[in-house]
Amino acid sequence: MSEPLPVRMEKARQALLAHIVAVRDTKIGGIIDSADQESGRIIAAAHRQAREQVNAVTAEMRRHREYERLAALGEAEHAVRSLQHRLILSALDAAMSILKATLMQLWTDLDAQLRWLSMTLAAADTRLNDGLWRLEHPRHWDKRAATDVFRQFGMRRENVHLELHASTEISAGFRIRCEGMLLDSTVSGLFDNVGDIRGRLLGVLETTSGWSTITTDWEQLNHNDR
Repeated sequence: MSEPLPVRMEKARQALLAHIVAVRDTKIGGIIDSADQESGRIIAAAHRQAREQVNAVTAEMRRHREYERLAALGEAEHAVRSLQHRLILSALDAAMSILKATLMQLWTDLDAQLRWLSMTLAAADTRLNDGLWRLEHPRHWDKRAATDVFRQFGMRRENVHLELHASTEISAGFRIRCEGMLLDSTVSGLFDNVGDIRGRLLGVLETTSGWSTITTDWEQLNHNDR
């Protein structure tokens, strides 16, 4: 016996509703799964991007710190070199003054004067021709004390005639003139070539035990900082 139409319609409605619910649940489940997968991909991509950004920021910070370190190192090196340059100039100025004062003090000793004269004549012996040599000396220099020096030189250079002249311009040392040539061993003449004297003094300073301390300390500091 067939069911009444209202009953069949109700059952059909319920079956359709159940189907719709099942389809809905299936689609919702698929949507949720797809959403979970997509959210997983988004989160993973976000993590990668965050790591990349962190790495980029970290690398930039390292580059910045290295730049600052090198800049500070360069400034420190420049300061040390500048200080060393000033110390060199001060040391050379002091050494020049001491050297000049020492030569002037040396001139007050008679034996030193005779050695000075001998060295001057020896230098002229290799540079000047025979003939008349005009030997200029300080006004108050006692030429009689140099008799033996002149005699020995005359025996060595018989064709040289020494003509002595006192000069108010000379405070210590000698000048010898011959045929337009000049050999100047006066204190002022010796200091004419300041550059050469400074170069020689610098060479002496650089060989002293304490002079290289600044450079050595700086190089050690620079090495340790790397």
